[in-house]
Amino acid sequence: MLFFRKHGILIGIIICFIMLVFMVLGIFSIDESTNAMITGYLNYLGYEVGDKPLEITRVTIPQDFDAIYSSYNKIQLEAGFDLSKYKGKSLSKYSYEVKNLDGEGVRANVLVYDGIIVGGDISSPKTDGFLKSLSPK
Repeated sequence: MLFFRKHGILIGIIICFIMLVFMVLGIFSIDESTNAMITGYLNYLGYEVGDKPLEITRVTIPQDFDAIYSSYNKIQLEAGFDLSKYKGKSLSKYSYEVKNLDGEGVRANVLVYDGIIVGGDISSPKTDGFLKSLSPK
């Protein structure tokens, strides 16, 4: 009886781990329609990007904007977006490699809420890099 209890616990732990892996993959996977929407929009703006995002993360927009978020929202307003409408909401951030801009590591970051593009930026992670609105190239 002890044999089955020990192995039953081990099997339960393995099953929980497998379920957790599938949940994480489901949360951070991209469906083809979302990918097509984002890459189509970026191509429309004049940016050549990879077929798939480099990463997908979750971002929660704070209820109260500090100086950094206020500054970032000004960049969003330049492109016709307004993150103040999404205060307290959890958004998905899709990051793509931009292939037709000078500089290594240039990314297009696109914010999506409920299947709609609600913001984003073009940025370079270098120390002398840049951050600009998601506007036509």
